Amino acid sequence: MEASVRQWWRLVDGLGERLGRVHRWLEGPGAFPKAYAGHLEEFHSVPTIEVCLQGTLRIEKPDARLNLQAGDLLLIAPGVWHRATPMQPGSLRFAQGFLPTCSELLFQAADREWKGRVASEPSRQLMTAACAAGDGAPLRTRILALLRNLAQESCAERTFDSPALERMVERLWSRTHLGLTVTDLLQASGLSRSHAYRLFTGEYGQTPKAAIAAIRFALADSLLRTGVPVGEAARRCGFPSADTFRRAWRVRHGSPPSAAGAPQARTGR
Repeated sequence: MEASVRQWWRLVDGLGERLGRVHRWLEGPGAFPKAYAGHLEEFHSVPTIEVCLQGTLRIEKPDARLNLQAGDLLLIAPGVWHRATPMQPGSLRFAQGFLPTCSELLFQAADREWKGRVASEPSRQLMTAACAAGDGAPLRTRILALLRNLAQESCAERTFDSPALERMVERLWSRTHLGLTVTDLLQASGLSRSHAYRLFTGEYGQTPKAAIAAIRFALADSLLRTGVPVGEAARRCGFPSADTFRRAWRVRHGSPPSAAGAPQARTGR
C-alpha cells in the first residue's frame, strides 16, 4: 500500500475521535432532472456513507445539497439519488458502499483515487441500524460503532482490471430506474454478449439478470417501507407499470407489495 494511501487510512482510523457533524438522507424525490458533466449520479439498494477527510466535499440530491467539512459524515439510505461534485485541490473524500461480493471503499482526491475492499459484514448491518436509529445520540452511537469496526477491518486494494466491467457496473447503478435490460447492461461493455456476460458474472458475483432484479427489489422494498405508493415505487425502480411490479413482487415474495411494511417515522431528509 502506498504511503499516501496509508496516510489516508490513518485519517479514517482517527475519525472516531474527531467526528464532526453526522447527517442523514433517508428520502429523496427520485432521479436528478438534469445531468452535469463530471457528476456521476447514482443510487444504491443498500446504505452508503460519504465522509469529508480534508477540505470540503459537496454532495447533492435533487432537492438538497450539503457542504461537508473535514470530519463530517453523511449516511445515505437505499434509493436516495445523490452525486458528489468534482473534488477541489486539497480536499479528500472517503466513501463506503457495497457490492454482492464485498464492501467497496473509495478515497478520492482532486488528482487521484484509490479503491479498496473489505468484508460486507458487519458494516452493512451497522449502516442499516444507523438508518433506523433515532436522531442525535442514538445515530451518532451507531456511526461510531461503524467507524470502530472499519478501523479493525483488513483491507485489500480493489481494481477493475477491465474498463469494460467498470462501464457495466456504472451502467447498473445509474440506469436501473430507467428500465435497464440485460442487453443494455452488456452493450455498455463494448464486448461481445457472451464475453461481457462471463466477465460480469465472474467479477460481480451475480448474473446480469440477477443483479438487475436484486437492485430493483431491494430498492422497491426500501421505498415501500418509507411510505412511497406502489405505483411510484414501480416507476422509480424501472418497472414498465404498477401491475407488472405487483405481479413480479408477488412471485418473488409471495405477497403483494402493499404488505411490505408500515411506513416508518423518519426525520432525516
